[in-house]
Amino acid sequence: MKNEKIYVRLFLFAIVLAIVLIILFNIAKPVRYVLAVISFFIVFILSFVFIYKLISAQDTVLRDSKKSYDKYISFVIPVYNEGDDLRLCLDSIENIEYPKDKYEIIVVDDGSNNPITAQILEEYSKKYSNIKIIRKDNGGAASARNLGIINSNGEIIITIDSDSIIDKDAPAKLVSYFDDPQVAAVTGSVRVLNPDRPLTKWQSIEYDIILVYRRILEVFDSIYVTPGGLSAFRKEAIMKVGLFDTNSLTEDQEIALKLQKAGYKIMATLDAFAYTRVPDSLNKLVKQRVRWIRGGIWNRLKHRDLLNPKWGNLFIFGYVTDLIFFIPFITFFLTIFLFIIDNYIWFFRLGPEVMFLSIDHFLISTLVFWIILLPWQIFMINVLREKANEQKVKIKEIFDFIGFMIIFGWAWFLVWAFVIYKELTVQGNRWETR
Repeated sequence: MKNEKIYVRLFLFAIVLAIVLIILFNIAKPVRYVLAVISFFIVFILSFVFIYKLISAQDTVLRDSKKSYDKYISFVIPVYNEGDDLRLCLDSIENIEYPKDKYEIIVVDDGSNNPITAQILEEYSKKYSNIKIIRKDNGGAASARNLGIINSNGEIIITIDSDSIIDKDAPAKLVSYFDDPQVAAVTGSVRVLNPDRPLTKWQSIEYDIILVYRRILEVFDSIYVTPGGLSAFRKEAIMKVGLFDTNSLTEDQEIALKLQKAGYKIMATLDAFAYTRVPDSLNKLVKQRVRWIRGGIWNRLKHRDLLNPKWGNLFIFGYVTDLIFFIPFITFFLTIFLFIIDNYIWFFRLGPEVMFLSIDHFLISTLVFWIILLPWQIFMINVLREKANEQKVKIKEIFDFIGFMIIFGWAWFLVWAFVIYKELTVQGNRWETR
């Protein structure tokens, strides 16, 4: 953990140093265009690979899940200072289409200090006989999950967030994949519960696209995250690799890398649905994304032995590809920053000069790329909606896609400023979004 933080800080320091040198040598414009070309080349190649695989392996990527009811399940739910969403979560589990004598619910209270959580847990322990409550001192979501798993009786562990609602047939679909003894984990299809405003609608688009993207990664045996919102694990496998890493900010990603390094397979569903409440304010969203980025960097450093071609597709898609995706984010952010530096007097200009100054080759290239990518994004969303028995994308929703690509997409770059701040000032890594 200590070594990872040192490497991350060196990495961030290198970015800051590069910016300072660019300013000192007055080379913002050429550097800006070089970075833009590199970024678009990377994104274009990766997009081509995934779109090609989506077409060539369509039967595998778009398959429906089977159902199985023959394994005992333990649902493990870490909780901390919860509200009414926890009631919805527990009720949704109790209403699943699965034999009542073949599952248990383990709720691990990670040191909550609000009275509502205690009240809900007391109420539901009386309401349902198959709910087990475990209380512990605050230590983070990973430690809570680990304690729940250790005290579970299930052959299959299903982890679900306390603000998620699970579909009735999702557990049976998840369990069906464990007929293959090599399968250690199966990811659920986590979608957005509250797409009622632009910020959450854009996250809904993002979540659905990620689901199809993850299914394509399955074809390459390179799924690099088992989302906490809904994932299933073979208990024997997760115990063998040492459970979740309590020092990781994104333990659901770290466990996926660890399981595959141990020789297990991870599968992905497109129709075992859970619906989760996503951040509805900019402050909450930034906290979440900062944690994701920091956790991703730390995990890549911890598992840097994956940076070896001997790991095959896991090396290419589970490590390098995800790492490469950081390059466009970093370079796009830098190009914006360097654009401002290069034209620092823009706010003194009036009239048409401001308009011409704003027309930049990089911005034009970005717009073209968004237009090309839009049909594929709509296609992937429709795949999910068809499986969820929802209406396909309507014409008026195109504006949401544009907002997602332009406003929401660019916001990722601004998050990096907070990432740098967090890495330099914060030591803890507990429930950072609470």
